[in-house]
Amino acid sequence: MGQPSRWVWGVLLCLTISTTPGSSADSVDPATFDTTTLALAIEITNVGFTASLQNCHSEYSKWMDAEVKMLLDGVYKCDDCVTKLYYGGVGCITYRSGLIATASIIFKTDAINPYIVRGLFEQNIATALLQTKLIVNKEYTSMTPDPTKTPDSTEIPDPTVTSDP
Repeated sequence: MGQPSRWVWGVLLCLTISTTPGSSADSVDPATFDTTTLALAIEITNVGFTASLQNCHSEYSKWMDAEVKMLLDGVYKCDDCVTKLYYGGVGCITYRSGLIATASIIFKTDAINPYIVRGLFEQNIATALLQTKLIVNKEYTSMTPDPTKTPDSTEIPDPTVTSDP
């Protein structure tokens, strides 16, 4: 079975938004939605992991952060991306051995889900890679069982859930 088209992902996102309590498909305003942050793990295969990636002030870390952000902007903020209006950018990026970059992707909607995020990644990654110097293992991200968890299975907290003291 082939990849779903952008139209299909757009319909899924619109259906998700239109079924959100208090929203309407005709009057979607990204500013009225809560912010949702999802983690996405990406294996980068053409550059090596060094300790300098853990120092956010190193030139290597700054370069890698810029490349990963450019890549994800190409996936979720492209001109014909269904998430363009809701994509809030990349929050935090962490790196680990094997050069796995785990990026916190911010969406200005509470109607996004990990399956749409992963599906759009699979669909748009080839075009987005043309904008960067990175080479990624596309199957690694596609095979990650739960995009809301980092590869070491650490739970990513739900930013919409607050705890009372």
